Amino acid sequence: MNKKRILIISIIILLMLLILGGFFIFKVMNKKKTTSKNNKYKVVLVTDDKKEEKEVKENETLKLEKKEKEGYVFKGWEDEDKKLYTDEVKVSKNLKLKAVFEKKEDQTTQPQTSEEEKKPEASDNNQNNNTSKKYYCDKGYTLRGTNCIKTEKVNATSSARCPAGFTEEAGKCIHIMNAGPNCAGLSPIGEWKLQGDGRCHHPNGEDDDPQYNACQSGYKIVRVGPVEKCKKIIDKVVSYHCPSGYSLSGTSCFKTITIKAKVK
Repeated sequence: MNKKRILIISIIILLMLLILGGFFIFKVMNKKKTTSKNNKYKVVLVTDDKKEEKEVKENETLKLEKKEKEGYVFKGWEDEDKKLYTDEVKVSKNLKLKAVFEKKEDQTTQPQTSEEEKKPEASDNNQNNNTSKKYYCDKGYTLRGTNCIKTEKVNATSSARCPAGFTEEAGKCIHIMNAGPNCAGLSPIGEWKLQGDGRCHHPNGEDDDPQYNACQSGYKIVRVGPVEKCKKIIDKVVSYHCPSGYSLSGTSCFKTITIKAKVK
């Protein structure tokens, strides 16, 4: 009889422990879900020099706006890991997204890429887009889809000039300035600087009189009449230019011409 009572009591205690354990687990899981739902993250949207901050709950899906910029095509939002988002992003951490733009190509000088152009080329001079049409190009053009493409190349024109403040002399650029006061050549070696008190000061605290016949780096002492001055000689700065509609690459100019292909 005692064994039977002990067995019944043991079963009752075991059931109570199971009920209490289940209740405890349910409470802990419910608390985790509540905490998870209450977590908030910060999303920073950067467009050029503008910043926009949003506070988003964990695992919430944030709709991303499309941005516009004159002369550019909006590609999407890029995070710090270079991952690109276009329409929406599921937020599970703090994010910094930067708007990414791609410069529009000049339609008059760049080949247009249409759906037809993306189809494989049959040959350089003709292509069947269907059973009834055959396209071809004049000599010098390459067939691409239903268009004919030709790239023109011309040499860029060059011009050489002197930087601002320099004058031309015997094909070189010359700049003359008064010599000193200057802190060049003082000892100990270091970053001597001429201060408002008219003296040269060293980072270690020393000061000294400036040299009145010294020149800055790149200049040499020359005598102009009775006065010593500083003179610098450099080569002219060469720049290259293209005709209108051409793009500069090195010392050459390129222009892509696109026309409709002819039909046989």
